Amino acid sequence: MHRGPGWVAFTRGPIAYMRIHGALTREAVDATRRLQLEGLASRPAGMGFLLDASGEVVLPSADVRSYAAQMAAKHSDGLAVHVTILEETGFRASALRSALTGIFFLARTPYPRHVVGDLESARDRLTAVLGDDVPPLASMRGEVEALRRAFSTAS
Repeated sequence: MHRGPGWVAFTRGPIAYMRIHGALTREAVDATRRLQLEGLASRPAGMGFLLDASGEVVLPSADVRSYAAQMAAKHSDGLAVHVTILEETGFRASALRSALTGIFFLARTPYPRHVVGDLESARDRLTAVLGDDVPPLASMRGEVEALRRAFSTAS
């Protein structure tokens, strides 16, 4: 398990799981690379990244967005799909999902990036790319709940 201010993360099988609270930081972006290397050690064919951004999340600064885009372009090896979950409902959540989708579109990564509103949709996007290696929904729900518990104890 990896932890830092405002984030916690781990890798399980073909998926790296990360939870953030507040704005994404450079440290969290650097942690995504460590998770990617961990995942590729166990699954060289490619892995998925699941970012749980539900809760109090704001768009990162322009500096961090630029840094994240540079890192995504430089270190895309082995990353097959990236999915962000924002489970909230309402206008703010919808606007944030749209903004993130636009940012991801402009980043032009060689792997698909999705922003969804629930874990079931996230699993569907991961399965479309990773196939049968993606765990069942109940297992993924357990992993996300473990991530959220670890985050709440780290905060």
